Amino acid sequence: VFLKASAKLGLEPRRCAVVEDSTAGIEAAVRAGMAAIALVGTATREALAEAGADLVVASLRELTPDHISRLIDRAA
Repeated sequence: VFLKASAKLGLEPRRCAVVEDSTAGIEAAVRAGMAAIALVGTATREALAEAGADLVVASLRELTPDHISRLIDRAA
């Protein structure tokens, strides 16, 4: 799904970020080669980090466009 979304946007996967609240979603983002941002909710902070999240946040309020851009640049 993430690779289809990046293709529809005309972006390479490494230029995309995913925000997910499940370990399966984080693992899928990592496999797709995208920056993986985990939102604590359905899984614990520890489980999301173990799944490979580049960043784990408790609230979307912790994210700014600049923060996401830096994560993408680092992943690329």
